[in-house]
Amino acid sequence: MLGLKQPVVRIESVNVGKEAFTADKDCAGGLERILYLCKGSHVMLTSNLWKSKGLVNGALGIIHDIIFAPNTTSGDLPLCILVEFKMYTGSGYLSGTKIVPIPVLKHTWTDFNGGANSRSQIPLVLGFGITIHKSQGLTLPCLVLDIGSSEFATGLAYVGLSRVKAYKDLMFNSSFDFERLKAVRKSKRYNERMLEEARLSLLSLNL
Repeated sequence: MLGLKQPVVRIESVNVGKEAFTADKDCAGGLERILYLCKGSHVMLTSNLWKSKGLVNGALGIIHDIIFAPNTTSGDLPLCILVEFKMYTGSGYLSGTKIVPIPVLKHTWTDFNGGANSRSQIPLVLGFGITIHKSQGLTLPCLVLDIGSSEFATGLAYVGLSRVKAYKDLMFNSSFDFERLKAVRKSKRYNERMLEEARLSLLSLNL
């Protein structure tokens, strides 16, 4: 963000309830307690706002502007944040663009003691980098990938590698040897998968 040379806005959520202020984003519907954003920031949407038009949890975009109401005081939430999503297929806020206003959302939940809690916040997080798990379902124009030293879950490397349409759009963050990929065959889940595929193939031959 420092390279963008833009003023950074600190956006603190509005929390109501005994657990709301200290709750992590998983309890609060993906809403962060505090955001630091600026114009030009790469961000990721953390809520499904309009699935049919591409505004889904995990969608990546770039901040075009941050809009506050007149006479805003310190601590007030913005009215909305204008974000350009390349995968958005609806009408843009500005004609001929893919810029859409992302409003404040409110998530409510009940704690273990039956108390009511809520958090109001813009459903965004910085998106300069994301985990492989979070990238599932996305098709990216280009990618710098770090598959780590081992497979934490079966198919993890495959999910990361298949986020782009062509090999020329993929670069690895660090080098690895073929043993890293061969190790996948030693996992319990891989062998279970192979046995299940063999069983299904046998069933199809007997139909």
